[in-house]
Amino acid sequence: MKLTPLSELVEPLRHHQCAFMPTEGYETLVAYVLGFDAATGGGALTGFREWLITRVRDGNNLDWPMLLDMLRAQRAASTVEAREEREKERVDFLCDSLRAFFEVQQSPDGLRTIYVDYEAWLGEQEWYDPPTRKRSPRKR
Repeated sequence: MKLTPLSELVEPLRHHQCAFMPTEGYETLVAYVLGFDAATGGGALTGFREWLITRVRDGNNLDWPMLLDMLRAQRAASTVEAREEREKERVDFLCDSLRAFFEVQQSPDGLRTIYVDYEAWLGEQEWYDPPTRKRSPRKR
């Protein structure tokens, strides 16, 4: 049995949650995505946390659901009229973020780009102390 990639499930999850889960809602969708990622050994969302950190510009110690909440709050605060968040808006924001992430992740050099951006962000942090690289001796 072949596992459908999470990137192909974003829109079905957005519009037909009950086809995948017993109840609809943001928290249930987050739990589903976390479970999907765990079932793939962390492979489904490789780089998602780092991608979110470079957008939030903070939160290196947080998991992706918390980073997503921070990013959503930043975007809401930057709008002139911040609306009361409803469940559908939260689901849409998660699905939009996953879709944007998968566009980058699945592009040529996508993961490399995510991690280069993340490393650049780390370098801007005053608390970051990069590890020193040890050079291995060259064979002649």
